[in-house]
Amino acid sequence: MVARRFDSTFAMTPKLRERIDDWFINPPKSQFQMYGPLNAYFHERFPGKLVKPQALLRERVPDAKLEELNLEPGAIVVENEIPSAVTQDSTGEWVYTRRSNQKVYPDFVICSYYGPDKEGNRRSDIIRFVVEVGSLGLQLNANTPRDKERIISQTVAYMALLRTEEGGDDKAVGAAILGDEVRFIEFVPSKGGKHLPRWRPVSTWCKLWGTKWAEKVAVVAGKD
Repeated sequence: MVARRFDSTFAMTPKLRERIDDWFINPPKSQFQMYGPLNAYFHERFPGKLVKPQALLRERVPDAKLEELNLEPGAIVVENEIPSAVTQDSTGEWVYTRRSNQKVYPDFVICSYYGPDKEGNRRSDIIRFVVEVGSLGLQLNANTPRDKERIISQTVAYMALLRTEEGGDDKAVGAAILGDEVRFIEFVPSKGGKHLPRWRPVSTWCKLWGTKWAEKVAVVAGKD
């Protein structure tokens, strides 16, 4: 059998490479078996970024509602001036705090982060990569079209919580991983009015050992 190498051009810790490369021969039955190695890999692969396991994403407050509350997208506001129904997350987005509003926890969110600006104001994180990992199951057979559609829909729902206006996170990439396969989700703007701008899959399912994964994470790693 020809040896497969995960993200082959990246010089990761040898024992971590051995662990992940072994997935080709012994596929993990559960996503829980993948979390630890992937967490270690993301920290090595993105040394200048924040790796947030099970990061909380919440429903954004629409801009029209922000106007009613006298708040601006991305503006830093004194804590005691913020209405109790909303809060500001680490990306600078105004989000709802009530339990009835949507809260989700992607498996991994990778962000660019920054120190204060010259005036001492906090600068917001920028989400670059959202990763959701699924399970193949004990029989390693949970990769049917229905299983794949389920995890794609879940990942797209996560991405839909990101701001897509100018200056937002429309350059973020989503990745749905199921066993040794991955499919990427990106924001596709409207072209000539033929469709609404939306988050959608932009690739076919491909192997984690292939060039597409290596190319995508290299682009993410190169963003400030």
